[in-house]
Amino acid sequence: MLVIWDIDLTLIDNAGFGHAEADRLLAERGIERPADLTFAGRTDADIWGSVLGAQPGDAVLGDFLTDLADACAVAEWRGSVLPGVRAVVSALARSGHSQTVVSGNMAETGWLKLRHAHLSEFMAPRFSAFGDYEVDRSELLRVALMEWGGRGPVVAVGDTPADAAAALENGIGFVGVTTGRHTASDLTAAMVNVNRLATPYFTDDDLPDGTAIVEDLRDAPAVVKLLESMAR
Repeated sequence: MLVIWDIDLTLIDNAGFGHAEADRLLAERGIERPADLTFAGRTDADIWGSVLGAQPGDAVLGDFLTDLADACAVAEWRGSVLPGVRAVVSALARSGHSQTVVSGNMAETGWLKLRHAHLSEFMAPRFSAFGDYEVDRSELLRVALMEWGGRGPVVAVGDTPADAAAALENGIGFVGVTTGRHTASDLTAAMVNVNRLATPYFTDDDLPDGTAIVEDLRDAPAVVKLLESMAR
């Protein structure tokens, strides 16, 4: 089994890591970060591209992301691992399951956060995918699944409707956690909307097959069993 983790507010609380550095870099470019800028469920290419008016592959976006990664490399880490996470990833590793991350973070800052949180050693780089160049979350997940190559069942874990929709669109299992800024109802609505397109007879009263929602990951043995049962 492959467990694909989101990073921010699924594995860790990043405590706004990198935001001050991004604001400074934007100010140097004569740009102010929009007050209503949203981060949850989006990739860095999407977030900062929208602020800079640039597309993935544009030099202005690439230069900004490079500068941001450099700034984050020396920034103070105040984040923390979310409750239950360390016990779950450790138990999965002991059981012989593979784990990786698919995150909207660009690769350098994504791995940096995992190293700060002492979680990087559990994650297989080969099957990871990051948001340096990709805007669409579903396409990002597809990259990881292509590398996995059908070696076994897969389940993704995330805290946003974008995580949920991407998993269903790619036909894998999904366990949603409400440790982020979205409620169980938000996650359910995302899954229902995707599943309704694929299965018109699906009713809004049920979650799609292979999906579940938990409050958090505190009960490690139960979470591991749930992941194993949801993998597709």
